Amino acid sequence: MTILITGATGTVSSAVLSSLAGQADVRVLVRDAAKAPSGVRVAVGDLDDVAAEVLRDPARHKGATYTLTGPAAISLREAAGELEQVYGRPIAYRPVSPDDAYRSMREAGMSEWLASVNREYLTAYAAGWGDYTTTAVEDVLGRPARSFATFAHDHATALRP
Repeated sequence: MTILITGATGTVSSAVLSSLAGQADVRVLVRDAAKAPSGVRVAVGDLDDVAAEVLRDPARHKGATYTLTGPAAISLREAAGELEQVYGRPIAYRPVSPDDAYRSMREAGMSEWLASVNREYLTAYAAGWGDYTTTAVEDVLGRPARSFATFAHDHATALRP
């Protein structure tokens, strides 16, 4: 099984990544490929383009906060469907309840605190907490954010299961 972890340098994702070490084919999506954990394949997208633009003209962005999203809020099931189209083979999405995820994280050795935080995030996302988009990518780059399907197609070789 191939697992894609987004934001792999963050607190939650880095803990998940370390719990998967040596157990699965893991790919990561990070803002800065130089900071990616060693031993995993890296994919980058609009994040690096926005970061480069902000570094090119820091005065224009002084004090700004950008919440970067794609052009559409999609579910993990929809993402799996997009990946099926790119790879021409079935891609399974298996939802896991926050409580089941908590138990699995604890069984894998994750601390009670971190497993609880992850469960809270999963509960919030299941309730629609992350279902929104912004125009930040277009505001900074002058072009729309790339869709997940475009990203998957552009990085098919790196992400291919």
